[in-house]
Amino acid sequence: MSAIRSPCLSFIVMCALVLGAQPGVAADAPTQDEWGPVQAALASDAADAGTRVAAITSAYPNWVDGWVAAARYELKHQNPAQAYTHARKALQLENTNGDAAAIGMQALIAHQNPEAAIKLGSVRAKEPSLDTLSDGRAGWLSYYLALAHLALKDGPDLDGATQAMRMAKTHAGAIIPAEFHLVDARIAVLSGDVPKAEALLSRTVAGEPKHYDAWYELGRVRVALAANEGTPAGKRARLESAVQAFNTVTSALPQDHETWAALAQTRLELARLALNDGSDGGVLLRETVAAARHATNAKPDFGAAWAILGEAELRLERWQEASDALRKAQQFGSDDASVRGNLAIALQKTGNVEEALAVGGAMDGDATLSALVTRGLSALKADRYEWATASLQTATTHAEFKQQPSTVQGQILRFLGHSWTGWAMIENLTHREERLDLAAAAYRSAAEVGDAYAKRHFAAVQGRRDPPIAYAAGWTLIGWSPLSFRGWALVLANYGASRAWTNPLHLVIWGLLIGLPLLLWVKSLFHRSIPAETVRTSRSTPAPAVNAPRQRQADSSSIRPSVRPKSEANALTARKSRDRSTDAATAPRPTAPRPGTKRRAPLPETEEIPKPGLKPGDKPRDKPRDKPRDKPGDKPGAKP
Repeated sequence: MSAIRSPCLSFIVMCALVLGAQPGVAADAPTQDEWGPVQAALASDAADAGTRVAAITSAYPNWVDGWVAAARYELKHQNPAQAYTHARKALQLENTNGDAAAIGMQALIAHQNPEAAIKLGSVRAKEPSLDTLSDGRAGWLSYYLALAHLALKDGPDLDGATQAMRMAKTHAGAIIPAEFHLVDARIAVLSGDVPKAEALLSRTVAGEPKHYDAWYELGRVRVALAANEGTPAGKRARLESAVQAFNTVTSALPQDHETWAALAQTRLELARLALNDGSDGGVLLRETVAAARHATNAKPDFGAAWAILGEAELRLERWQEASDALRKAQQFGSDDASVRGNLAIALQKTGNVEEALAVGGAMDGDATLSALVTRGLSALKADRYEWATASLQTATTHAEFKQQPSTVQGQILRFLGHSWTGWAMIENLTHREERLDLAAAAYRSAAEVGDAYAKRHFAAVQGRRDPPIAYAAGWTLIGWSPLSFRGWALVLANYGASRAWTNPLHLVIWGLLIGLPLLLWVKSLFHRSIPAETVRTSRSTPAPAVNAPRQRQADSSSIRPSVRPKSEANALTARKSRDRSTDAATAPRPTAPRPGTKRRAPLPETEEIPKPGLKPGDKPRDKPRDKPRDKPGDKPGAKP
């Protein structure tokens, strides 16, 4: 038996040696000389790197690292289906390979199959020993599991993502990768806690200034915060900080088309704020154009960047450049209502009215206010009044209409009035008066928000209609401006023809205006005059005596005599009147009496001037009635 066994054993050993000498049969991995050039080609992203790694996997089909390298190469070159195929082959060879599971989950998420990614990673992510990559990093399977929960088609699963990130940070240990904070920030944004997201991202970029994904997400978060600001100044500050974050990325990664597009969109928002504040905004718009062109140069089929470029060119009034950019935006998939509306404006400005109407007619119910106004103006310019009134009437009920300044509202309403007026003027139209009423209502609404041109059109339209309508329009104009010449002209010109005077109130007013002067005139005819007997009696009443006592004169003052002639004044009265008429300013200043002279004391007012021949206490004798009286200025008792 021993002799038999020895030749058999020798044969078995010889067969093993022969089979081992054949290349690729018993060897499971390439040598370093074989794998080194492939690694260099993959690192430099050489043109033949894919071919080299495919040759390695073909030569060593049981080598797990070869399939992992092939899966990573395909994922890098945006071939998620092929990447998942290679990762699955690696997992079949080694079910616990963390690199293959991580690449497979990324490929499934990129291939829009997050449910399969969750199924692939949920079991492995729960085991800390399996949630480890070949380089020793842990927690990444849980990280990709959280991304899969956020990418679900029915909406992000925030609870699942939060639980997965909790496991990822637990498995990672003391040092949390910046990417984990990035996912936490996304969860915070989706949960509505945008300030928390900004705090997480700010902490991330402070610790890792070269983490450009975090800078990009920080810019997006700041744009979201700007949308929640209530004041233009707050929005402007947030947007400027977002521009700084995006500039950090573009400076380091000049070919990052997504960041260039985000930067262009942020600068466009700043330009809109400047235009709303009355500024020119030209510098910001030109910066927007430059950033958008960087994005389109890096990725020529980037439709969103072409749309941003088209709007910026449109606001710079470069109509042809805007229409070209917006056509490319439609060509590369950005064909929403705002793009169509801006394209309609550009086409209208370049004279392509019919094409502008065709583009505007393709707008759906989600059209923006500017798009509706553009289609209405295009239709109005082409005399398509039915389209014009429909678009502009819809614009006045749009949600953005009330947010516009009063000047913009007035202009839209005024053009709506033009549309109704033009439609009413078409010949053989049976609804002319009805549409003129709608035109007048549009003009009136525009005038009430301060549009001065609408007042003129309102007066012109209503002034050509029936007298009652013109008369009412005149009073409307006077209500807007009491000194309106056109308003008073319409009222006076149409007062009689409109039969406004038949109003009972007007009849009362006219009755007062005519009857009141007549009553005053009749009253003046019956005015009571002074009787002649009273005048003669007052003149024949004799004046009281000069030397009569003061008490008697006071008693006789109850009968007021007529004007007393100057000749009846006695000497004392004349002297007193002269003394009163002499003003203190014209009278000579009192001087000291000369030596040796005596000043005569003035007579008291009650002392009478004694007459010659009478003693004190004697009563004067009555003079004959026919004796003439003393003339003023004669001394008492002097002979004539």
